[in-house]
Formats: sequence, structure tokens, C-alpha cells
Amino acid sequence: MKYTVSIIFVLFSFTIASASSNPKSIEQALIQSYQQGSISKTELLVKQLDAIYNPDNLPEEYKIYSNEITRNATHLKFQAFQEYQTASLEEKEILKPYLSRASYGNLTDSFISPSGLFKLHYTTVGEDAATLEFIQAAALAFDHSFDIEVNEMGYMPPPIDDPDDPQYDVYIYNFGDYGATTPEYAVSGTKRDDYTSYIEMDNDFLHTPTQGVGAINVTAAHEFFHMIHLGYRGYFNTEIDAIFLFESTATWMEDVVYDDVNDYYYYVPSLFQNLDQPFYSTGYSHEYGLGIFHHMLEKKYDRNIVKSIWEYFIDHEVFEAINLALLDYGSSFKMEIADFSVWNYFTGNRADSTTYYPEGEFYPQIDFAEEKQIVSELKLEDKVEQQSTNYYKVSVKSSGEYSIVPDFDEPENWIYSIIINNYDDNYETIVVGGDSPKNLDTISSLSEIIVCPIYSRFPDVSFVNNKAKTFSMKIERGSVSESVNEIVEIKPNPFMPDKHEYADIIFNLEEQSDDVYVSIYNESGQKILRSKLEKCPDGTNIFQWRGINSDGEGVVSGVYLVIIESSTVIGPAKIALVR
Repeated sequence: MKYTVSIIFVLFSFTIASASSNPKSIEQALIQSYQQGSISKTELLVKQLDAIYNPDNLPEEYKIYSNEITRNATHLKFQAFQEYQTASLEEKEILKPYLSRASYGNLTDSFISPSGLFKLHYTTVGEDAATLEFIQAAALAFDHSFDIEVNEMGYMPPPIDDPDDPQYDVYIYNFGDYGATTPEYAVSGTKRDDYTSYIEMDNDFLHTPTQGVGAINVTAAHEFFHMIHLGYRGYFNTEIDAIFLFESTATWMEDVVYDDVNDYYYYVPSLFQNLDQPFYSTGYSHEYGLGIFHHMLEKKYDRNIVKSIWEYFIDHEVFEAINLALLDYGSSFKMEIADFSVWNYFTGNRADSTTYYPEGEFYPQIDFAEEKQIVSELKLEDKVEQQSTNYYKVSVKSSGEYSIVPDFDEPENWIYSIIINNYDDNYETIVVGGDSPKNLDTISSLSEIIVCPIYSRFPDVSFVNNKAKTFSMKIERGSVSESVNEIVEIKPNPFMPDKHEYADIIFNLEEQSDDVYVSIYNESGQKILRSKLEKCPDGTNIFQWRGINSDGEGVVSGVYLVIIESSTVIGPAKIALVR
């Protein structure tokens, strides 16, 4: 059975939205049943898989709805693999067919790709039939994907599952999605949490938004990159759900390998419709549309930055890995999510392919959370989700100097971007850290001020269900006192490494700096640590000290001095460390 040429996206982790009270698709009906307690979590997963693999197996109550493409088969396979590890014997029997190659027994023909690296399993009869022309095109697409992703870009090749039959296996049949990658066995003899895997692919792509050879090509690039992913680290053993990294980088890779196809255009609208949701959200194509974040990083730096993220992800949690990779490029995740809010403004008829997205004219435009007009002053008050990007537009009635004064709880975890759209369509962009006030030079009447406050704190296990934060921002005519260079606070102080993970050294900068150093001295005046920070915005910044020296060794109890160096020397400030 094939599917209609429209896309919806699975909501297994329910981070985007609840199912409609009047579901229009099987997916929405399944989610509604789960939320109402009619089916268990495992039953939801199995029925979501059935909607892709065996729609005839679904209960009649779901067959009345349309069965649309979810583009989420790999995520569901990852979930099934994860759940299988702790499932009951009964549940394992239910999940096993979706994780077993035994179900491909009818694919009796095989074709080795010209490079000898891939074995494509297929049949020429029945509903799973594929033409030889299709198989040959797929073989070339996988070979090309390997050549670009491994030989040219330098990613590690995926683990081989059988040395006696070393090709990467691809099973081609009548499949209710573009494709999927299934983890199979943990690799022995490595220090990584890596897995072998195999790929499934549709046999004709007549039901997908992108069809024909274009669909073959992007599916090969996307799914082969998932095989590479699993050679770095499995999705299943992370504290924070990292599926957004798997899917966003695989969608980005499609466009790297096959720039002319642009299947990713189909997913950007959903991202833009949900920019007010957390960066790491999954569901309804958010994680696929998020591929444009990596397009931004590639243009600002180079495409190797994505490989660096995956190299750090081997032994770090996902946001720490992203941040460490950006640190190597002189930036940080906090700065990049602020820049992301700026880049996402310049799309559609505001697109600037020289400065921002090369293909931004084909993306939709953002929606404003609120639009107001300022005469002398106004106040913005709202609640934002963690790492979301909400846009507030303020129309200027009278020319003059204006100022923005934010009020944030935990200011060290906030950053805000400002876009000034002058009446003559000249733009100015500013990024400010924390709750530092900002003066805006003379703004002409009929201009617009767009502000985007971002609560940038990394999620953690204890924080996942406590994301939304309230804020207020006062915008008024005239100027105010801006931030001065100073160390604002060190907390906790005293710092006890056995009790506290790190000490927060919070400091203000008068202006953005690309060269900021934190130095820590012991009581004898000896420098025990000098650390270069990422790009820092003007306003509030934070450095987290784990009580270690430059060699990564824990330091002894005592009083230490902290000095910040940017365009000037800031400090010293004292911190007591107690072991």
C-alpha cells in the first residue's frame, strides 16, 4: 500500500503539539489514543511502525483516516531498538519483526554497487518489485554518498557487520517512507558506543514529495549518513534525546551531497511554524527543518564543523558536543542560537543570499509572536520555551534614540537579538547577553525594531519538563546606562567540587569580543588556569570553572583570584574552593 503525497511527522516524544481532537490522519489518531490512555507506549510505537510497514494490520478504527508519510521510520526504529533492551518477553516478540532482517526473505535478487561497497537486495516480482534501472541508480547514489561523506569529507566509514560479507546492506521494497536505517549489533573492540546497521529504501518513490532519481539520491545520502552516525554513537544511550542531531545533520547532508534536489525545502515550513518550541524538539518535521542550522554553520565557518560535533558527541552529551565544536571555531551555542534567530528573519522576500542562507529566498518567513507600536515607551511580557526563538515587532512612530531594558530571571542564561529594519530597508543586527540594557542609535520613524529573547540554558534530565520562562522587556525613548566591564558574581562561593559540578563566574562586557580569556591564580600568585572563551556578546556572559588547572587536575582548597581579559583587564575577584 502506498501513501498520499503529503507529509506529517510523528510525535513520539510529544514536544511540538498534542494531537487534534478531530484527527485527520492515522498518526494523529494514534497519538490521541495514547494521550487518552487507550493504548500503551509500546502499543503506540508498534502501531506507528505498522502504519509504515503493515498498514493492513492496524485496527479498523484507524483505517478510516488517511495514511500519510511520517518521514520518521528511522526514529521509530531507534525507539524500537531502545525499548527492546528492557521489554518483556511478550513485548520483544511484538517488536522483533521490525528489528529483524528475516522479514526480507522475498528479496531474492542482489546487486553489488560498482565500488563493491554496497549490496542492494531486491525483487522483480510482486508489489515489492523494483526495476533494474532503479537498482542501478540507487547503487550509484550510495557509491556517490560514500565518496563524498567518507572519502571527501573525512567521516569514519560505518562499521562492517560481517567481514565475510563486507558490503553495506540495502533492502529495497514497497516501503511507506523514503527510507530507514536500523541499528543491529554493538561493535566489540572499540571504546565508542557504536553499532552496525542496515538500510531500507522504497522501491519506486511514487508516493513521496520528491520523486524519481532525486528521491533515490537524497535518501541514499540521508540514510548512509545515519549509518555513519551509528559508527560514532548510538542514539539510545544519551541523557538528553539527541534524535534532533541525527535527523538535522542527515537532512543537511542530503543537500551537501545532492545540492540540486532540495527535498529539505518541504520541512523548513514546519520548523518556521514552530520556532517558538525548543531547539531540540521533535515531531512534525521540526528536526528535519532544523537542517538549516547546519547550513548556517557551514556558511559562517566551514562544513567540517558538523564533523567536529559528531567527534565530540562520541563521549559528550549532545549540547556539550555542539558547544565544544563551536568553541573550537571561536563561538558558542549561545551565540549561534542568537545568530540563528537573526538568519531566520532574512528569508523569503527579505532573503540576503550574500550574508545569510544561500537558498533563503525559498524558505518561508517567520511569524511574529506580537506586534506593537511605540510612541514613548512600551513593555513586552511573555513566556518563552527553552532555546526557542520568539519574534516581537515594534513599529516606531517617531524618530529618536531608543533603549531596551530587559528583565530576566537567571540573566546569565539569556541572550537576545535585535534587528532594526529601517524604513529604507537597511538593516542593523545586534546581539546582547543577559539582561544588559542596550541603547539604539537614532531610529527613523516608520522603522521597525524586532527583538528575540532566548532562554539559552542547556536542557538536562532534571530540567526537560521545566522549560518555559517568563520575561519582560521595556522599550522607551531616550538612553540608559549600559553594561560596564565587571565581574558581577561568582556562585557558589565557597565552591565545593565534591558537591557542586562547577562554579559560575558571571561577568559583563561593554562590547562584543572575540578574544576573551579567563585566568585563575592561586594564593601564591601562580597562574593555574588560562582559558580562552568563545565569542562573547556585550552584556552578561558566564564561564564555568570545574575546580581544575590547565592540566585538567583538581586544585587544592584555598582562595583563588579570577581575572578576565578582553579589551581591558577585569577583576580580580575572589573565589574560595573547599574540598
